[in-house]
Amino acid sequence: METAIPFAILCLIILFALFINIFIITVIAKRKRLHTDVTLPSSIIYAFLCVVDVVGACTWTFFTALTYFNGFVGDNDFLCRMQVVIMFLCNLLNGHVLTVLMFERFLKIFKPSKHTEIYFDLVIVLFLIAITVFDAVVASFPAWELNFGEITYFADQGQCSVDFSFSESHFRLTIIMHFAIPVGLILIFYVATLIRLCHLKKHRAPNGDIIVEENMEVRGDSYSDRLKAMYARFQDSRSTRPAIKDEREGYNNDGYHSDEDNFNSDDEKEDAQESRKGQNERRVNAKKTHYLTKSDVWATHMYALMSLVYFALWTPYLAWIILFTYYYYDTRVSSDAMMVFVVLSHLGACAKAPFYLLSERMRTAIKKTLGMEKKGADGKYLDDYDAGMSRKP
Repeated sequence: METAIPFAILCLIILFALFINIFIITVIAKRKRLHTDVTLPSSIIYAFLCVVDVVGACTWTFFTALTYFNGFVGDNDFLCRMQVVIMFLCNLLNGHVLTVLMFERFLKIFKPSKHTEIYFDLVIVLFLIAITVFDAVVASFPAWELNFGEITYFADQGQCSVDFSFSESHFRLTIIMHFAIPVGLILIFYVATLIRLCHLKKHRAPNGDIIVEENMEVRGDSYSDRLKAMYARFQDSRSTRPAIKDEREGYNNDGYHSDEDNFNSDDEKEDAQESRKGQNERRVNAKKTHYLTKSDVWATHMYALMSLVYFALWTPYLAWIILFTYYYYDTRVSSDAMMVFVVLSHLGACAKAPFYLLSERMRTAIKKTLGMEKKGADGKYLDDYDAGMSRKP
């Protein structure tokens, strides 16, 4: 009976982690709105985090559940080592990727022109490959049987872990790589971003939009670029009435600019090549002025909450490791408390995905996937913001 409860809880964690993470991956794969130049880099990172959580649930958590059921891992040295390496790898990847997400918000709020230059899909894919290789090497240290902590089966945890009492230097390295560096950088980036947001509210355009940056040197603004654009217009000259720009376009009555990539679901039916061509043209004709959008602010808070919840779930288990390493003979923790610590650490595999609902883009994509879109008077599908505006008198 004592092992039936943690076994049942861990099985529920595995099922929920598989459901929520695979669902998010499916939404990202199906919705073209999440494949634009603006949204694709973040979508790749979201999908990567989901894959990491699925791998962790199907291996590390699954082995722990089986061990509570029949001592599956404790008697197998290979599975014991594999469980420890996967646990370390998933924790490292989560911490480092969450740090990069917060840095992305930091760069977006402080220097959006530089953000546009470096935050695109190829850079993100290369970074994820590099960080995966690096973290895999660091996570495999205990399996090398050198001067590192010794992999041991802990019966009160129902899983294998590292006994750091054999190497305090390895313990300090683990604390620094897994927790100290990610938590420290996330706090620095988040606090700096909040301070920046407070200052930005005083910097507004004539129509009330909050200005993040005024970039006087952008692609397409040089003399040669303007000549090329003029030559292209003469080649395709037509007698058309020039469009009159609305001075208040993009203004939402609260100072936040409309999202640059907002478009209704009918645009998803366009050919992908034509859509990509239009996005490249918009990138060349980048604006000199970068405005603040609500989605930028919400994404900052979303990443902070994801990081807070993830590291908070690991804190009790980390505290026990510290006590066990430095005060081995004086440590007395009940089996029930240890079970709670272990279960909380495994909850990290399904704790991040629900926060994606805080993103308007993800909410809209999920609604479209589930067939819960809202239609306007013209029969077209509306985004959350458009639906709210349609209800105003």
